[in-house]
Amino acid sequence: FAESGVTVVYALVGAGIGMDSKQCKAVHPERAPSCCGPDFREEANGRPVLVAGDTRDPVLAAAYASALEAGGSQEQLGGTGQKILAVAEDRADIAIMNFKSNRWDTCAPEALIRTVGGELTDLFGEQIVYCTKPPPPASHLNACGVVASSRTCLEKHLAVCAAMRKNPDALQLLKPWGLNPSMSKAEDVARVLRERRALLST
Repeated sequence: FAESGVTVVYALVGAGIGMDSKQCKAVHPERAPSCCGPDFREEANGRPVLVAGDTRDPVLAAAYASALEAGGSQEQLGGTGQKILAVAEDRADIAIMNFKSNRWDTCAPEALIRTVGGELTDLFGEQIVYCTKPPPPASHLNACGVVASSRTCLEKHLAVCAAMRKNPDALQLLKPWGLNPSMSKAEDVARVLRERRALLST
């Protein structure tokens, strides 16, 4: 890998995260040694620094607005893995993915985030469930979105997910799971998410 310029990033929860490349070889118990991209915080106009794609989707726009409600800055970055790695390396504080990412896009990066004390969930705060044959109406697509945050941005992560549980456009994502978005109270949303969680975990 070193001769080709490829960087291998690896992690084990409880042991640490590290990289091995021609430019960098290190293991750190709390954060990844940064050598995979720019530090977006150096040029940022405030914190948190959100990395996201270029989208006009109203749900994602609302999630971005929630993340930056108290200030901060947004940087455009492509690729699910690249966004999550930027957060794991402390080059960014929070990442919000579009609705085109799949389970295989988030599986390995989630290990990186959790190893450094961060969090990764869907937009409603639910854990991503990985299984070979997802039960309908689920698929391998992360249809409820993905948000990842650093260990210093966990409260913001929770705030984004709480906002999404109240957002009418976001609640449309739960319609296949039995939620009527036009007649949904907080307890209805919680019930549908609980039932969805139970089905995905079987």
